[in-house]
Amino acid sequence: MWNTASEQRREYRRRGGFIGYDEQARQLAEAKKDPACAWLADAPSHTLQQTLRDLEQACKAMQCCTDHG
Repeated sequence: MWNTASEQRREYRRRGGFIGYDEQARQLAEAKKDPACAWLADAPSHTLQQTLRDLEQACKAMQCCTDHG
C-alpha cells in the first residue's frame, strides 16, 4: 500500500499536480469496491488509512509530495 500510494504521489508531482491524504483515502474507498482490487478488500480499512496517514506525515517531514508548487 505504501509503495503504491507513494508512486501515485510521485506521478502526480511529475505531471505538476498534487494528491494528498484526503483524495487518496477517497480513491482507496472506491478501489476497495473494485473486484480487480480484491486484495484491498481483504485488508482492514483502518490499517490502509493509517498507512496513507503515515505517508502523508513522512512526506510533510521531508517536504516532498505535499507542496502544491
